[in-house]
Amino acid sequence: MPSVITSPRGHRAFEKLTIQDGSGNSVAITANSTALLLDDGLQLSDGSNTVDIGADANGLTVAGKVTFDSGNSGLSLSANTTGFIPETIAAEPSTDTAALFAMLADSTGNCLLVNSTGTTWSYVNYSSVRPTLGG
Repeated sequence: MPSVITSPRGHRAFEKLTIQDGSGNSVAITANSTALLLDDGLQLSDGSNTVDIGADANGLTVAGKVTFDSGNSGLSLSANTTGFIPETIAAEPSTDTAALFAMLADSTGNCLLVNSTGTTWSYVNYSSVRPTLGG
């Protein structure tokens, strides 16, 4: 007779799965009508690097940086106590790209590039004088 676990007719629906480590710590996996719910976040590892992904009242939290990868290149974004730290490039992209923005950093300083069309880039003008905002 087939076991309950391996038989397609014997599968059961569970409301909660609790996984416990050897130290007695446990994590519950549950679900509601819209999502899979993991207590205490998620930890991903490639074998040598580990990243913790969690959530708080403000949204998704990631320790370290987030890399958005297109398959052949990626964009990293991190933050510290003073603001966001975008990944920078050393020169304007010379090939047609679908990117809308890029951060350029070279020996003359930093600037924001805005892609006009294909390989045409515009530079955001900035000043060391703060503008007056509002009406």
